[in-house]
Amino acid sequence: MSSSAAKPTVPKAFEVINPDQLGRLIKQWVRGEIPIPKDDDLETFRQQIIDSGAGLKTEPRDFKRLRIITHRADELVLRLPPVEMVEEHENRLRGGDSYNVPGFYGTVTAPGAQQNASPQDKIHFDDARIGDYTIGNCA
Repeated sequence: MSSSAAKPTVPKAFEVINPDQLGRLIKQWVRGEIPIPKDDDLETFRQQIIDSGAGLKTEPRDFKRLRIITHRADELVLRLPPVEMVEEHENRLRGGDSYNVPGFYGTVTAPGAQQNASPQDKIHFDDARIGDYTIGNCA
């Protein structure tokens, strides 16, 4: 393999406005309440995000594939980010960019994050975390 081979372009992140709504959508998928989009059906995926109320903050059109992975509770699945994403992220941080953390992580006192939070606040926080981690392709 030639070292001059072009590296894949890193797509801009898919971002939603309401990660808690995305978390609820993901929970509906895993409970079988609505169909999970098939592999490579980016349009159904996009439409379900919109219909869920999660809203699209950014909608990059340079993603070529969609793969949704489910697994059993007794399996440990490590989803590794593409090396291009890791390198680009590290370069931005080294260049002085801020580490962008969604607003609901702002403080340890975020509603739902405390031991004594109401069950409703805990579920809302959980919905937001699941939505963020799932869509973030964290690097």
